[in-house]
Amino acid sequence: LTFKPTASQQAELTALLAEQQDPASPNFHQWLTPEQYADRFGLTRNDIRKVTDWLQAQGFQVTNTARGRDGVTFSGTAAQVRAAFQTEIHNFSFNGRTYYANASEPAVPAVLAEVVRGFHGLDNYPLKPHGTFRRVTPELHPEFTSSVSSNTFVAPTDFAIIYDLNGLYEAGIDGTGQSIAILGQTDLYNNGADITAFRSAAGLPPKPPQVTLIPGATDPGVVSADIGEASLDVEWSGAVAKNATIMYVNGGKGGAFNAFQYAIDQNLAPVLSISYGNCEPDWTSSSLSTLSQSAQRANTQGQTIVAAAGDSGAADCDYSINPNSPVTVATHGLAVDAPASVPYVTGMGGSGFNEGAGSYWQATTLSSGDILTSALSYIPEMVWNDSALGGGLASGGGGLSEFFSKPAWQTAPGVPADGQRDVPDVSFASSPDHDSYIIISEGAINYVGGTSVATPVFAGMVALL
Repeated sequence: LTFKPTASQQAELTALLAEQQDPASPNFHQWLTPEQYADRFGLTRNDIRKVTDWLQAQGFQVTNTARGRDGVTFSGTAAQVRAAFQTEIHNFSFNGRTYYANASEPAVPAVLAEVVRGFHGLDNYPLKPHGTFRRVTPELHPEFTSSVSSNTFVAPTDFAIIYDLNGLYEAGIDGTGQSIAILGQTDLYNNGADITAFRSAAGLPPKPPQVTLIPGATDPGVVSADIGEASLDVEWSGAVAKNATIMYVNGGKGGAFNAFQYAIDQNLAPVLSISYGNCEPDWTSSSLSTLSQSAQRANTQGQTIVAAAGDSGAADCDYSINPNSPVTVATHGLAVDAPASVPYVTGMGGSGFNEGAGSYWQATTLSSGDILTSALSYIPEMVWNDSALGGGLASGGGGLSEFFSKPAWQTAPGVPADGQRDVPDVSFASSPDHDSYIIISEGAINYVGGTSVATPVFAGMVALL
């Protein structure tokens, strides 16, 4: 159950966010602790007590109060939800799977109406990962640039050359003393063995991630639909910020959204990376408002959030959870992805390398063997759109938000004068079919793309900044 600030609190919060980014202000980069946020923008302790007393009177168990006093977590039965909030919980079939969800918008009782923003967790629909994964076939088995196929793959040392990071590394700027929180919804494979193998193969210093299953969450085990995403995000954020502390926050069966909320409430790290989302029409308005409020709070605490903008171009709702049955024709209209569309989040899009007739990679032969570092220089980029290759919709997500208005900072030549929040903000090479990235997942080499590559690599860059 999330709470909204009063009108005067919201005005003060909006002013503070601007002042924290204004070098002329005494509040420039004066970040708040969760407790300071609570005292200025959360509910009073007395109001929190009234809410928890009411929930307990309805038979619910209150399991946590947010440090920022902007929400409480509670549990109970479907019957208790029906009695307290006038909505039934039903099972629904969607894309061949069964989920539970509220059948109608919950009604907020009068005693809570003044303070409640909305609910989260009345359903178990998962957020979708925004990575495209292909396991390398045995006959190719490329390790970075392949001597067998001559295919080029992006390794960490290639990325540093292409995006000009080596000067930072040589100056000692490599993420030391910084931390990045990766938000997921699966256990890591074999206690992080994939990350260890990746870092060893890439020549990175040994630095295992710090893993947290959020309190109260049910351990999901290794989830086949999510393990590739987790491996990618942990490996590549650490590949760019190679000496940063990578925190992997597992939201459990409650999902990556719960990990997102926890990382903000506990102020875990100054950089948060989330490669999960859903198209805006699949969120309720109260959930989008909650996302925005959480991101505002994160910003006041000095936390930068980067999120994937999606891999279905301008049609983010056209998405298949079954890789063997991709969506090839968009039928759900124009849509962008949240949380990338939230104005307090940096939305990550996808570009593709455009070598043309240029020579940007070191060639290999069977006698020379595979080459770990084969990129020669920056490679020109263009829009990523591989949809015409026939494997389904595959292009960087983007467009205008139907929910969020244009933030004041989003003004520049070429930005549409549409009055709405536009995404993405930044793009990096994301094609899984052309110069894809190497990861190790479930003990095997995979090549990957999607805007959930752009997300952890930029999170690494933010840590370097």
